[in-house]
Amino acid sequence: MSNRRAFWLGLGISLAVLLPFYFLVAAFSLSRVSPTDNPKSGVPILQPTLDDRKTLLVMTGEQQPEHFVLLRFDAMENLIACVEVPGETVVLSGGNPQTLLQAVEQAGPAQAAATLRETLSITIDDYIYCKAQELAEMAEPLGTTQLSLSQYLSADALNALHLNVEGVQQTTITTDMMMQALQTEPQTWMSGHVMRAQAYVAFLRAGTGELAEVLPDAMRKAVGSYSTNLTAMEIYDYERILQFLQTKDPSFAACVLPGQLNSERYELNEDALAVAREYLGSAAKELGAGEDEDGVTLPENAVTAPMENVPVEQTPTQQITVDDNEPDLSISTPQSGEKTASSDMPEREAEQSLATQTIEQ
Repeated sequence: MSNRRAFWLGLGISLAVLLPFYFLVAAFSLSRVSPTDNPKSGVPILQPTLDDRKTLLVMTGEQQPEHFVLLRFDAMENLIACVEVPGETVVLSGGNPQTLLQAVEQAGPAQAAATLRETLSITIDDYIYCKAQELAEMAEPLGTTQLSLSQYLSADALNALHLNVEGVQQTTITTDMMMQALQTEPQTWMSGHVMRAQAYVAFLRAGTGELAEVLPDAMRKAVGSYSTNLTAMEIYDYERILQFLQTKDPSFAACVLPGQLNSERYELNEDALAVAREYLGSAAKELGAGEDEDGVTLPENAVTAPMENVPVEQTPTQQITVDDNEPDLSISTPQSGEKTASSDMPEREAEQSLATQTIEQ
């Protein structure tokens, strides 16, 4: 056999073996879908769970807690809620009624959380107590916000703060300015408490994009400097919850627990527990237990004020909405079925019907 014939024979045999294998590999490659075009199932996507909601009690005062605000961070409901509780509120301590201020004076800041849990049947996970100036400094990274302080403060108080500018309804304020405003004389006892609830929500809303950084940093500072039961693990939980919230454009709500001021005692009315549950959830719900929607009752021995005796300014009957681009507050008409101010109510009380307010972004 000549060399030429041997060459072509060898080449033919090689091609006969290799070409089918080559075509098989090419066909297999072309039949495969690009990884980016291939839909996949079972890929985990982080979503909030029942554990991603916490309630924090924030207390301020010079020598001991004097002002009490409950903050609810709920990633499941995509909600940040604020409930202001007057220090004169009658609460239960071991089944015995006393004011919140008295409970704190006897047993310290932790007792405030315990009595509010017992009275309102809610879960309070953690508490922080510090001076108002210290809170303003910790919250300073949230930036500035706008509030219509003329709704809550008298002209004399606004003049003292150099904020009474003719024709200006909205005031841009810092946390330090807000702290000073809260220390001035309000138009009414209730308007001062409403202003405090609005202030907390306003600054949290203004700093929505920074919440997951600012609030955990403030909590870490509180652990080292102030009275709190927060731990490093709990701060991590808040950080996770706030990360969910700041990426989902959360809604905001603020209210003062409804009741009636008698002398130096603020007695909760019959709707107080329902309001607390609406804004803060209930202890039964936190534990996963079922609830009877019509079975809302105050704890035994609770001191209450009948609804018909509660001034309009303390009754949760109206809503305040805030537009994204317009921070001005406007009172909307109560829905049908809600209690409204009767014609024989004093005009001052009707104008101050602000105790429970819902802020929708």
